[in-house]
Amino acid sequence: MMKSSFSDMSLQELVAAYEQIVMAQDQSLREDKISKFNKEYKIREAIVDELRSRPDDQRNVLVPLLDRREPWMRICVASDTYSLNPERSREYMQTVADYRFDPYKGRAASSLGLWDIGYTPR
Repeated sequence: MMKSSFSDMSLQELVAAYEQIVMAQDQSLREDKISKFNKEYKIREAIVDELRSRPDDQRNVLVPLLDRREPWMRICVASDTYSLNPERSREYMQTVADYRFDPYKGRAASSLGLWDIGYTPR
């Protein structure tokens, strides 16, 4: 996926690309492939930037993904849509922090702690 190609994609295509890259990140995370994860993060960030740049900030198209079962998907969507609705993002992040017993719980708790001290994702 090239960043320049995102501007030519429909909203549905961007959501599909977002889902694909988040699931790839999840796999990289579980396999401890940090270099690969970091590359995938840049792609995810480019997709979110494209959605943000569209009229009326179209990141809300990602919100239905919060209902997915995968904790990494919830963490990513909650972070990437935080500025649109902090309360909703906090609720979903808290759910992961409260009910997971794996590395995702720590990541979710860490994000909540950062939000509590004033750090907000862009």
